[in-house]
Amino acid sequence: MISTNFNVPDILRITLGLELPGWLLTEGRVVYQYIQLLGEDMAYEDGHIGVGCQVTIGEEDSGKVENFFGTANMKDSQGLVSEINSAEKEEYGAFRNSGNQWDYDSWETNESSTYVYCAIEMPIEKGQNRDESVFMKWKITKGANIYKSDESD
Repeated sequence: MISTNFNVPDILRITLGLELPGWLLTEGRVVYQYIQLLGEDMAYEDGHIGVGCQVTIGEEDSGKVENFFGTANMKDSQGLVSEINSAEKEEYGAFRNSGNQWDYDSWETNESSTYVYCAIEMPIEKGQNRDESVFMKWKITKGANIYKSDESD
């Protein structure tokens, strides 16, 4: 999203969506979608950026965005949803929650399937504070985990 105001950052918005059989996405289930970004000319040993987005089915305001930086592959992370790639979590990463509760929701698409939607945003400063490194080609890996609840693995 481009802002015409020079003092307001532009925003890179990424939406993640997952459609699965409705019996799998029942109330209380936790859907954790993630992406990992690696600069086109970089190796995994150099570190990559990750961002995860969590939604609990049937629970309002359950959207949660987490940032990661490191070398671990998120698909190999095991344990509770709160432990996903825990050693590489960044409290103040590049991505954030969109601030709109409707960007973190689920709904039935027909009689037999449910769709889970999640949005993440990254502000891109303008002027002298602009980080030009974001403007490169990125290799992206994506995935999703489904948990019975916050307390299950």
